Amino acid sequence: MIEELVVIGIIVFIGSVIQGTVGFGFGLFAVPALTWTGTSLSGAVAILLVSTLSQAVFATYYLREHIVWKEVIPAATIRFITIPIGVALLILLDTMDKSQMRQIIGIVVLILLVLQITLKITPKQNIHKTWTFTAFSLSGVLQGLVGMGGPLMIFWVMAKDWNSNQSRSFLLVLSLLASPLQLVILYFFSSSILTSMLTGLILIPIVILATKIGIKIGSNLDKRVFKGLTQGILGLMATVSILTPILS
Repeated sequence: MIEELVVIGIIVFIGSVIQGTVGFGFGLFAVPALTWTGTSLSGAVAILLVSTLSQAVFATYYLREHIVWKEVIPAATIRFITIPIGVALLILLDTMDKSQMRQIIGIVVLILLVLQITLKITPKQNIHKTWTFTAFSLSGVLQGLVGMGGPLMIFWVMAKDWNSNQSRSFLLVLSLLASPLQLVILYFFSSSILTSMLTGLILIPIVILATKIGIKIGSNLDKRVFKGLTQGILGLMATVSILTPILS
C-alpha cells in the first residue's frame, strides 16, 4: 500500500509540475499514468480531482480580479449539463478490459495532442456561439469521462483576445466549479472511489509543493521548449497504451 501510494505521489508530483510550468497538462499526464499502476479509471479521475482542488482554489482566489464572469457563467452551465454524460460513460468503461480501457485513453490523448499542435487560431473579441457550445460540451464529456476537459477549454481561450491573467482565471474557475459536481456524481455511481478521494486528500501538500516548483521553472524556462517535451512524453505514453495490447 505504501509503495503504491509513493508511485501515485510521484505521478501526481510530475503532473503538478507540468501544470505549474505550462498551465495545463495535469489530466493528460496523470490519468493514463495512474491507470498504468492498476488504479481504476474512476479512481484515477477521483485522485486527480481531489488532489488538484486545493491548487484551483488558491490560484482562483489569487486571480479573482481578472475573472470575466459573463463568459464563465454560460461555459460553466454547458459543462454542468455534459459532465454527467461523461461520468456515465466512465462507469461503463470501468467494466471493460483494462487493456481496452488504456487503448481508449491513449486514442483520446493522441487526438487532443494532434489538435493542440496543429490547430491554428487567430484571437478574436467574440467567438461564435456554435463553437462555444461545441467546445464546452465536448469539454464536459471528456472531463467526466477521463478528466481531460482542459485542452478544449484552452483552444477556446486561445481564440479570445484576453491577457494571460484573464485566460488562466477563466480556466481555473471552470475547473474549480466542475470538480465538486463530478466527485459527487462519481461517488453516487461508485462509493468504492472513497479510498481514491482520501488518497487525493493526502497528496494535497505534494500538489502545492510541485505547483510552486512548476511556476518557478516556467518563469526561467522557455515554455515552448517545455511544452514540446511534455507533448512528446504524452505522445509516447498514448502510443504505448494503444499498441501494447496489440503487440501482446
